[in-house]
Amino acid sequence: MAMGRFASGRRLRREPNRELLRLSLVALFLLGLWVWLRWRAPEPVIAVWDAGAGRVVEMGLEEYVRGVVAAEVPADFHLEALKAQAVAARTYALRRVERNERVPDRPEAHVTSDFRRHQAWMSQEAFVERWGPLEGMQRWARVALAVEATRGLILTYRGEPIEALYHSTSGGHTEDAHRYFAGSQPYLVGVSDPWGDHSPVHESVARLPLAQVLERLGGGAGSAGEPVSVLSRTPSGRAETVAVAGRVFTGRQVREALGLRSSWFEVAVEGEEVVFHVRGSGHGVGMPQYGADGMARAGFGFEDILAYYYPGTELVRRY
Repeated sequence: MAMGRFASGRRLRREPNRELLRLSLVALFLLGLWVWLRWRAPEPVIAVWDAGAGRVVEMGLEEYVRGVVAAEVPADFHLEALKAQAVAARTYALRRVERNERVPDRPEAHVTSDFRRHQAWMSQEAFVERWGPLEGMQRWARVALAVEATRGLILTYRGEPIEALYHSTSGGHTEDAHRYFAGSQPYLVGVSDPWGDHSPVHESVARLPLAQVLERLGGGAGSAGEPVSVLSRTPSGRAETVAVAGRVFTGRQVREALGLRSSWFEVAVEGEEVVFHVRGSGHGVGMPQYGADGMARAGFGFEDILAYYYPGTELVRRY
């Protein structure tokens, strides 16, 4: 009896101490949370020209990034690839916001949702409508998870947000920026990319009537030699200069005039038809989205992916 009373009394004396410790820990956690929320940098606001709705929408940068990731890559990509896409999209957007860059024909907006000009973007409502309520919400949840896991993270070079260019599929090697665009950046250099061959557009074939090719590139009936041929290539293998009916064009000019997936192609004339065997999809500069997915599936984290495709950059948290 005495032992039972003594043990019971000890339990009664300990419980208030445990409760006090628990309350103290909760108070410390809440205090730390308050300090973090109080002093962290505010989330930037971006103005988006919603091309589909025909209006400008202002939103927090994280909401915008969710819409970009949802529109740019399949939501069933590996989570680390989605995270890499989120950081690239956030960096691209924040650079435009901080530099106050505007859409020329929509100066009230920093970016447009038209993928041909900036990053693709879609609202959560449009995304769920496309996939249906159940699958749409499941896919959106994966996107939101990747964006939240990288909240505020961007890539910088010498302290400034980089020009985070990316594309669908490299075809096996990315391209130096100056070989496709007018300018160059030290972190936008070509690297070997053995990770993206699972892309559905790793290789493709385009067949066009010869007359259409000559018409779109301003040629005539053609010269006595081959009407279309690649004259020179960049170190990555893409067409640098192309002869069409005696005139010389850049690989980019041919790609854009004919709507080819990329400027990395072999070309042959078969009768009255021109056949392009194309590698990859997009301009080839920066991070290939399918390459990022392949790296992630091989066990690399999003930090490794970004460091590989944007060499020399630093991953930092801005807010």
